[in-house]
Amino acid sequence: MTDWLLDAVCGLLLLGLAGGALHVRQLYAGVLLFIAFGLVLALVWARLGAADLALAEAAIGAG
Repeated sequence: MTDWLLDAVCGLLLLGLAGGALHVRQLYAGVLLFIAFGLVLALVWARLGAADLALAEAAIGAG
């Protein structure tokens, strides 16, 4: 039961972070939201079983 709840929270968090990164006025806040988006997306890739994509997303998002 908690699996789908975690997936739903991650999906909603991804949508919120993407919208926030696109619509924020300050550059620094947009960059931070985009980095957080990349980290959550890496978690989603890991949950889907794509470890190679998760590691690549985490490495690219951190840089």
